[in-house]
Amino acid sequence: MKTHKLSVFCMVSLTALHIAALYIFSQGFLLKRTQLSQTSNCSSIPKLEKGESAAFINNNEYHLQLRSNCWIPKRYNKTIFIVIDALRYDFALYQNQTDIEKPYINRLKIFNDLLTQNPDSAKLFKFLADPPTTTMQRLKGLTTGSLPTFIDVSENFASPEISEDNFIDQLNKTGRRIVFMGDDTWNGLFPDQFHRSYPFPSFNVKDIHTVDDGVLKHLLPEMKLSDWDVLIAHFLGVDHVGHRYGPNHPAMKEKLEQMDDMLRLVVSELQEDCLLLVMGDHGMTRSGDHGGDSQDEISSALFVFSHRPLHDKHRSMGDTTEVSQIDIVPTVSLLLGLPVPFSNLGSVIPDLFELSQPQYALLPGELQADMSLIDALHLNALQVGKYLEAYTTLNKEFPYQKYQQLSQQLYEATDMIRTIRNQTASREFNATLMRNAKKCLSSYLAEVKAMCQMTWARFDIIAIVGGLLLTLLTIAAGILLANCHYTDDSKGLQVSKQWFVFSTLFSTAVLLVLFNILPSLSAISICVAMAFPVTVFVMSRVGAKGRSVNFSSFLTVFFLFITSVQLLSSFSNSYVVYEDVAVFFLAQISVWVLYLTVLEQRQEPSTANRKKPKLTNFDVMRVCTHYKFGFFGMCLCLSILLRLGHNFWRCREEQWTCELSSLVQPLSAITDSNIHKNLRYFTAVTCVCAVAFLFRSWFKHFGNLNGFRLGIISTRYFLPTMSVLVSLHWAFICLPQRVLDKLPGWQHVLLPLLVYGLFLGCVLAVVVDPLCIFMVVKQERAALQLEKGKIQIPQVLSTSS
Repeated sequence: MKTHKLSVFCMVSLTALHIAALYIFSQGFLLKRTQLSQTSNCSSIPKLEKGESAAFINNNEYHLQLRSNCWIPKRYNKTIFIVIDALRYDFALYQNQTDIEKPYINRLKIFNDLLTQNPDSAKLFKFLADPPTTTMQRLKGLTTGSLPTFIDVSENFASPEISEDNFIDQLNKTGRRIVFMGDDTWNGLFPDQFHRSYPFPSFNVKDIHTVDDGVLKHLLPEMKLSDWDVLIAHFLGVDHVGHRYGPNHPAMKEKLEQMDDMLRLVVSELQEDCLLLVMGDHGMTRSGDHGGDSQDEISSALFVFSHRPLHDKHRSMGDTTEVSQIDIVPTVSLLLGLPVPFSNLGSVIPDLFELSQPQYALLPGELQADMSLIDALHLNALQVGKYLEAYTTLNKEFPYQKYQQLSQQLYEATDMIRTIRNQTASREFNATLMRNAKKCLSSYLAEVKAMCQMTWARFDIIAIVGGLLLTLLTIAAGILLANCHYTDDSKGLQVSKQWFVFSTLFSTAVLLVLFNILPSLSAISICVAMAFPVTVFVMSRVGAKGRSVNFSSFLTVFFLFITSVQLLSSFSNSYVVYEDVAVFFLAQISVWVLYLTVLEQRQEPSTANRKKPKLTNFDVMRVCTHYKFGFFGMCLCLSILLRLGHNFWRCREEQWTCELSSLVQPLSAITDSNIHKNLRYFTAVTCVCAVAFLFRSWFKHFGNLNGFRLGIISTRYFLPTMSVLVSLHWAFICLPQRVLDKLPGWQHVLLPLLVYGLFLGCVLAVVVDPLCIFMVVKQERAALQLEKGKIQIPQVLSTSS
């Protein structure tokens, strides 16, 4: 077998092993939650015992009327959901005294005005999202009440249809009509579910007006119609301003004030029997991004308002200031008299259920609101318990002892409620027992959510370690292969090559079989993976005459050590937070270690046959042209560039003391001075043009640009043209926003598309017709015969063997 064929087989095998390593790692890190197909309905009220329901007992008169109202009597006939994408909590919170002047502070004054004027009918909550804080994952949580898993992040831009039981499906099953307008992600999640819909494209984050203007055009006219029960309006302007400019830009002030005006119009048109919910799906970082789990990203706002009281007037509004986003699902479902979606894990918001209802007329006035909340919590808890039972039957993920403990806790709460109802039937009222029941139910719902979060966020450490270990071993095998130099005159060496290929392919095949047949046996996969490099190393030493493996190079060991330190340190949270400082430090050290090592190994050119010139005085040119001085200058320039590169580092959300450099901000986000913006622009243009000029000069110097071949023409003309187009695009995006908004979409992407097309053409041309240079070893230079007119070499480079 020839050497190049051996190399191909080995590289293919190593690639397969590397893919297998990624597979093992993904199975341990990217966890999935099993989705259940069961759904809730009005006829299947959650029960704990035969003949007993959470909301009523058959022999209690004042509960009999619940039979005609699904699970619980509805309090509102209509609901308006207004989703302001990326509405961070501090955007909605009114600050009475503040010395900080930021564009987003106190712009949504409508919330404070309603809270002040109607304290019994308005409530503002901090709306905490579960990571990942991407729009599609948040919409799933807001409609199903379920917890997201990490694997769902990859589906953010695909918008697959939701298959689990959800709030939108429940509305349609009960004959409610839904009108939607705004982010077209909803249409991907709930196709053909809306009575009327006005979707608008959401992917262009630079467009901050199209979606909002479209929603505003239809919102008020739809509110005046009577053929809807639920209206959903999803605004994207705040989120797009954050992505494009960040929260500290004047455009954020304008957009929030536009939302304030919109909400005032909605409140003025709001009907008596309609509930208004204004919410954000997630927050945003200081740079306007989202998707992670920082406090700014998970903290959004929820504002609830109705012309009717949300709670009894003799009771002060509760102390609840923070609620989970999934809590909105059971809360709104029960307020509208709907079944709670089967997979919901949220709990009802207590502040919205402490209100006297007609079915509790037999209770004293001060206990009616308590019983209303207890019924809602009990229904909620039994629905969650039913979900846990179904999930445990299908999948044994939950800790058995914890699951049994929670089941017992639910039974105890149900016994308390049974006692309360029996006492109520005999006109006996126990306020202490009611408080204990509320506390027990609330604790049950909170512990269930915590258990599910712990279970679905619990990584398979064996699979993760196995994947990382297999990756490292694959890299080590690749280094071993790259450092092996073979001679074809060794018979024993041929045996070594065959064993090398056999062991590689055999180990790969065994791994792939194990992944497909026994995917759960991660320990076996790890053992096979560990046996692979050992087999390769042992077999490659059989009859290895003529083989030399050079691991003694100091530079090789040093850079492997640096790479290993960087890899292992990434598992430390504190290191990741300050990774920028550590990486630049390691890079600076590597540059100067390289310099010292080269100086030590590099020898002066041989001067045995040359007479040394007599040094009479100091010669500046001789010093400047010396190879040591030149190499020192190169290392110094590289070190300075690394230092300057630190200014382009983007601050992590965890680095609260880090200030985002103005060099990282987009040109459109710079509002301080035109001088700074112009300096940024012309500096960037100069750098781009310099790169193209240096490449072109380098190719021209070595004779690669002689002739009219395809590769030569593309390199000669495409690089300068791309530099010009990039410069023009940067100038284009610096135009005022009002000018850009008037231009059609194709004009925004024309120049970048031309650059991508030219770049792709240049790459293909060079691949088809590469620009080669000839390298001739010193000892073989005499053997090179050039016949004039037949062989033309642009430039011959000499190297020492």
